[in-house]
Amino acid sequence: MKKTTLSPLITEKYGYDARFAFLGSCFSQHLSNRLVNKAFDVFAQPYGVIFNPLSLAEIFFNDRADWQSSVFDREGIYLSWMAHSSVYGLKAEVLEKQLIHQQSRFFQFLENTNVLFVTFGTAWVYMLKNDHRVVANCHKMPNELFVKRCLSSAEITELWGKVVQKCQKVNPQLKVVLTVSPVRHTKDGLVNNNKSKAQLITAAHELSERHQALEYFPAYELIIDELRDYAYFERDGIHPNSLAVDRVEDYFMETYIKEKSRSVLREYEKLKRLQEHRPIHPESEGHKQFLRQLEEQKRAFTEKYPHFSF
Repeated sequence: MKKTTLSPLITEKYGYDARFAFLGSCFSQHLSNRLVNKAFDVFAQPYGVIFNPLSLAEIFFNDRADWQSSVFDREGIYLSWMAHSSVYGLKAEVLEKQLIHQQSRFFQFLENTNVLFVTFGTAWVYMLKNDHRVVANCHKMPNELFVKRCLSSAEITELWGKVVQKCQKVNPQLKVVLTVSPVRHTKDGLVNNNKSKAQLITAAHELSERHQALEYFPAYELIIDELRDYAYFERDGIHPNSLAVDRVEDYFMETYIKEKSRSVLREYEKLKRLQEHRPIHPESEGHKQFLRQLEEQKRAFTEKYPHFSF
């Protein structure tokens, strides 16, 4: 792929001894999955995919009562207004315990984490009319239950300034990296989508200027400006395809991962490709010899780098 035209980020680089946490939209999900597949130490999406900055910030400040009051029954399945639909329980108390436990696990991981990577998806939020709670997910409940509004960049900046301060108390060495999802939220209409993205981008840059512990990663610009072609999107014209995510992943690796670790990774991925090779003549002596040599190479590699597996 072509070299990025973006200005290089000046940031610390990390190796395989580093830990990464991910929160946010499906874009964070894609990147975290790819790092897991590359054998990095990752904790991702404790409450599933969440798109708006306010609900993401609540993960840092909710107490037991907040989590408990967020649980409701939808046709015999218990869900939380503060989590994705993939987080559920068959009993209210089971889900409540799960929500509280996930917050505890998340903070424990952050205590020894190098980078918290957060992707904002939209500034549009939905608020319950009955108690004015902003929800992380509407869970396909009736529209008449909600009021919709767009967060301002000032709201996001103030709230996430408090999140950065909380992160610094949990782990003074933690770096927070904000990015904005390039996925277009077309259900809001393109005008409202662009209004939303403008609020998110403005807030992210304001935060990066105010807080040394926070920086902005330009995933949005990579997709929307550099790869400005529908060849890099799925057929719906909304979601970046694997080629586009590859490009963002490449830039992420170049930005945050040490060359020594990327070299080890290239060796690992070469062995994985050999392992996935499908021979025309699997019964042949030549292929059997190939398999013996490959197993020896894999054994030597995992002895040297035991955190990898095949």
